[in-house]
Amino acid sequence: MLNRIVLLIGLFLGPSAKSEYFDEREFWTYCAEKSLVEVSAEGNLGNGVRIEDGKTIITCAHVVGDKKWVLLNKKWDALVITADKRLDIAILRTDSPGLPMKMVWGFQEGNIGTGVVVAGKLHNQKLEIQRATVLNHMYGGNPVVNALPKKGFSGGPVFTPEGLLIGIIRGFAIYDEKEWTEVIPISLIRKIIDETREKFNKRI
Repeated sequence: MLNRIVLLIGLFLGPSAKSEYFDEREFWTYCAEKSLVEVSAEGNLGNGVRIEDGKTIITCAHVVGDKKWVLLNKKWDALVITADKRLDIAILRTDSPGLPMKMVWGFQEGNIGTGVVVAGKLHNQKLEIQRATVLNHMYGGNPVVNALPKKGFSGGPVFTPEGLLIGIIRGFAIYDEKEWTEVIPISLIRKIIDETREKFNKRI
């Protein structure tokens, strides 16, 4: 009970709330599980992350393909509001309930060497958490982190050790002759959200 109370305090106060009872991996698992959804679109499988009011979801455009409707966690419908294939970003809306992950601007050039947490879940399997480091910026400015790439994790959250969302998994990238994970930063995602709102003149 005490550990759970400290876990919840840490969610709001960050690392200053840590104590001898604080379990980082448990905290990271909680952050990911409360906001991560499984996205399926007739054969395409991936992840997505709830943001803002919990009903807006971000994922990769290659996960949703050309579909206008996709399925979340095999039971909830979600409308594909927009899918930018060039940047590989898709924005979804759903009426299903869920808790969002707070976004924060991140992944500037100075962030190379910064520690992050990468999470993903294969359908019908357990959530996987990896601690990683930003290696470089490439692939059109997208950062690369030294997390092992996993098939089906596209759209999963990449966040700070304090639980703040800074990007989503795009897929694998080759860096220093090894396969690592490419990340779509929140700065690009925020741009697509703002452009979509302006175009449709409504909240998404």
